[in-house]
Amino acid sequence: QLTAVSVLQRANRLDISTLVDMPEEQVPEDATDEEIFEAVMVMRADKENQEINGGDDGNTDVPPEPKPTRKEVMQAAATLRKFLADMDGQFARKLELGLATFGRETQLEHSKALISTSITDYFGAKVD
Repeated sequence: QLTAVSVLQRANRLDISTLVDMPEEQVPEDATDEEIFEAVMVMRADKENQEINGGDDGNTDVPPEPKPTRKEVMQAAATLRKFLADMDGQFARKLELGLATFGRETQLEHSKALISTSITDYFGAKVD
């Protein structure tokens, strides 16, 4: 049901239990006053830096979101091309051209990463 209303995405950075019980909001019972004070000061500094850095609070605990695979990107481009096929207009044609160029560049980049092999590389040496 959450997926239907777009609350959950295909690749969420947080699961439901983490979202409900945020670890950084949990205060351990054995935390000292100094540890609590330090945590509050770090939180304040992060909030101040958020405006300066455009949201980058320096919190490196969150892993970066994984990049989509080449296959997923090409499927998305194909879906956009299908959608644009029924549209008329200069913007639709420009976007189609951009998607075609993107597809060629992506294929070229992929083919450059391939390693040349010979058919004999796949057969072992003859043992007498």
